[in-house]
Amino acid sequence: MQVTATTKAPRRRPLNWRDKLLADKIRWHRRNNDLTQEQLAEKLNVNLTYVSSIERYKRGVSLRILYKLSRIFKIKVKDLFEF
Repeated sequence: MQVTATTKAPRRRPLNWRDKLLADKIRWHRRNNDLTQEQLAEKLNVNLTYVSSIERYKRGVSLRILYKLSRIFKIKVKDLFEF
């Protein structure tokens, strides 16, 4: 009998209203800087689907990405959280 390990994908926590406001803020800054999702993904060194998932409220944003976004948009990280 062959024994195989079953692994479950890690559960992501559901996004709350703050995550959604942050995603909207990121989308606003991206558009304000005349960047497409593809261009932003390239600058962040991530896949296009990651940027798209953030803007569609499907994924949260890591601290590393927040820092990179602040550098790309030439703002402070805290500015992304001013709702």
